[in-house]
Amino acid sequence: MGSFILAIIFFTPLYCLILWAYFSPEESMLFGQRWVYKEEPEFSPKAIRHTKFTSLMALIGIPIFVVDILLRSNLLKIGLAILLFVYLIGIFRIITDDKE
Repeated sequence: MGSFILAIIFFTPLYCLILWAYFSPEESMLFGQRWVYKEEPEFSPKAIRHTKFTSLMALIGIPIFVVDILLRSNLLKIGLAILLFVYLIGIFRIITDDKE
């Protein structure tokens, strides 16, 4: 029970930060780096899609990871492997997509 409470305490702020990165990718890409630019930078559509895709994968992967830790189940390791495979396919599609 104690590990469940600690997992919730540690992963809730991280989950909220990833939700913010998904819904406002431009702001999250500038987080802590805004002072570097004199004017507002423009991000490419691929960079924005990559940020949103990575955030979405993390939003799906974190609960799988937490449940795996709490239940100490080897079955969920297959889910993590599938998630990694889907992530690699998604990154490949973002890189090779010619829409701009």
